[in-house]
Amino acid sequence: MAALPVHVSANVWIGVDTKKREVIPKEQKISVGGRHEVEWYCHDATKNIIVRFPTKGEKKGEHYNGSPFAASEFRVPPGGSVCSGPPAETSVCGLCSKPPDTSAATHLHYKYDVYEVTPEGKEALVVDPMIIIIRP
Repeated sequence: MAALPVHVSANVWIGVDTKKREVIPKEQKISVGGRHEVEWYCHDATKNIIVRFPTKGEKKGEHYNGSPFAASEFRVPPGGSVCSGPPAETSVCGLCSKPPDTSAATHLHYKYDVYEVTPEGKEALVVDPMIIIIRP
């Protein structure tokens, strides 16, 4: 089954393929002004998926700055999908960890991790893609 990186209405689809260990697209731009939401879809009808936005304190690396959404963790059921809700108006800049200057165009980067939940209940990292928030 092909992944669906299709912009439908105000939702942006991100397909999670556990067999190929990827999300499509790996980087996704969404707009705060357009009130876009991300909808993660699990292609495998037998796998539970967790999408998690860690903070710098939880995970080291560039762009791990927490979640731009109200929640920092999203659980995707097997063969199903989950929606993020719109990005927070007060999202901090993923590059400098400061509130962005909303008077100028700004790109905010948020790296997140996608985990597959094993039958034993353990989490196995699938991939670590990025959400790029566009502020008009």
